[in-house]
Amino acid sequence: MKKALLCPILFAALLMARPPQHSVTLNWQDSINPAGTTYNVYKATGACSSASAFAKLNTSPIVTKSYVDANVSANTAYCYAATSYVSPAESEKSSGVTAVVPGNHRLWFFRRSR
Repeated sequence: MKKALLCPILFAALLMARPPQHSVTLNWQDSINPAGTTYNVYKATGACSSASAFAKLNTSPIVTKSYVDANVSANTAYCYAATSYVSPAESEKSSGVTAVVPGNHRLWFFRRSR
């Protein structure tokens, strides 16, 4: 009986794990503003201690107290801040929170030829 052997390169490619899709989930509380308050979320690259250039992430005001940022890269730190928004006024940015996205981990398996 013959043993079937896969080409080692094909075998490794078949077993290689895809890089994970990263995201950052933000949740916050607001006990000061009235019902109906909406929010804007801002992001800067780097830790909050050195962040300066914030970009607004949402295109329209957020009605919940959470936001998922799926536009992140592995091995990168981001600083997030939020504002409350009741048209036409927007509050100052909240104190920031730093999120560090973990690295991509690929698993490689190789089979030795006999």
